[in-house]
Amino acid sequence: MKKLALAGLFVISMLSGCMTEVNKTPVIISENSSCAVMPFINYSETPLAGESAASIAFGVLKSKGYNVSKAFDSKEKDFDSLEIKNIERQLKTEGYTCVIGGYVNEWRYKTGIDGEPAVSVTIYVENLKTGNVISTLTVSGTSWGHKSIGVLYQELLNKEF
Repeated sequence: MKKLALAGLFVISMLSGCMTEVNKTPVIISENSSCAVMPFINYSETPLAGESAASIAFGVLKSKGYNVSKAFDSKEKDFDSLEIKNIERQLKTEGYTCVIGGYVNEWRYKTGIDGEPAVSVTIYVENLKTGNVISTLTVSGTSWGHKSIGVLYQELLNKEF
């Protein structure tokens, strides 16, 4: 009986090593809308994590058939909120009806033997005509050391879109 309890405890502890949390409103991107993915604001300690997260989000959305464009080029530093607001204004004048933006809250490898990836990103869809956020999605997860942050984040997005 003790062996069974220990085996159960081992399985539970192994499964708790890979956690995923998702909070979201329904993701609303209509077929008629013309959306652009903007760079994400980076609140993590990892340089350029906002661009990485936005690039992966763009790739996942495009692969799922969404009519989206990428609204940024690579930079040497993270975009600040003023630069992102300027991009948003420019997209509005170019006729885009919505933008997809976000915030990178965590983008790192945890310290330890395996260096497990940990990611937490909030994504929003904003109607450019009204200025209202019409949907949000927050994905967070950790995984084993054999995965990269990019793979973990892409898996989380593939489940949600």
